[in-house]
Amino acid sequence: MAQQIVNHKKSDRPTFRAWNPNDEHAEVGREKRTTESECPTWCIITCMCCYCVEKCFKSVFKEEINVLQHDDASSEEIFDKMAKGNKGTTTCIRWCAWFLNIFGHYLLFTPIIKLIAWIPLLGALLSNIIAFACLIFSIVWASMLHCIVLAVAWIVYRPMYGALMLLAVFIGIIAMSYGDGGTYDIT
Repeated sequence: MAQQIVNHKKSDRPTFRAWNPNDEHAEVGREKRTTESECPTWCIITCMCCYCVEKCFKSVFKEEINVLQHDDASSEEIFDKMAKGNKGTTTCIRWCAWFLNIFGHYLLFTPIIKLIAWIPLLGALLSNIIAFACLIFSIVWASMLHCIVLAVAWIVYRPMYGALMLLAVFIGIIAMSYGDGGTYDIT
């Protein structure tokens, strides 16, 4: 798949170049490959991390489509196949980010777990109990952070989904912090 263009300066014969949907009318050799972020100005100022991630992804994943397929397929079938592949890549990156977020938060507690393991007789038992508690905490905390970051990013690109996800995160935080914090009398 390529974009067929006619370069009248060199000849009237059509030629092909990599197709870039954002730059269809540029001359051959003059394609602008931008790595500029599309975030609004307020987002760049408040969320430098998102800005840097978007620039990195635009540098790695170009907006050109270079596909060579050797069978009978319509353009719709090719685009559908590419869209499914893109959706799969996006899902894989999100799951990997979530897992690495949990793993990173768990690793923050490993020095404490190792120090407790040095205690004679009870150290191994205590370190296993604390390791399990740290794992549960890491899963809950990292999942909440992951959802907050996703919701804030989606507010820019998909406002309805982002607002609903932020509302769900807010309800989850309220549910976790609900309680009077007092002592209970069992009598």
